[in-house]
Amino acid sequence: MIILGDPQNAQGFPDARNLCITTNSELTQYLVQDFVSRFPSFRSQPALEAMTWLEAESHLSDGDMKTSWTETMTASGCEAKMHWAHLGEPFAVEVTPKDCATGIHDMYSVFLEARSASICLNGESLSGNVCERVFFGREMSTAFLAVSETWVLPSAT
Repeated sequence: MIILGDPQNAQGFPDARNLCITTNSELTQYLVQDFVSRFPSFRSQPALEAMTWLEAESHLSDGDMKTSWTETMTASGCEAKMHWAHLGEPFAVEVTPKDCATGIHDMYSVFLEARSASICLNGESLSGNVCERVFFGREMSTAFLAVSETWVLPSAT
């Protein structure tokens, strides 16, 4: 779980709300380096390099994937919770490198749009609002769950 609550602040937790809680640091470092750092929302954010890495002590997933879903992770001195609600119907996407967030992969996924969402860190809600944008050729909220996601480097032919 990556939270950049203060994305322009090049400091980690607890001085800033920038942290990663993980059960697998090696895999997460690979994902941050090769994927997350390329996503437009994270690209060039000073907090991404400065975030504090915490080893997860516990993890809880809760919800029905039809109306709401919550992910909660705890680490030493920290509880982080992400909540998605008012979920829409799932839809599948296939994206080529031209339209992919990394710019180099084919991406296949199933998305569930959320009409509302929140992030809490140690019981304090982070600011921010769900808004509308054009996403995969349709207008939808900026909050969503991506499940069954696969990223592939296309072969050079």
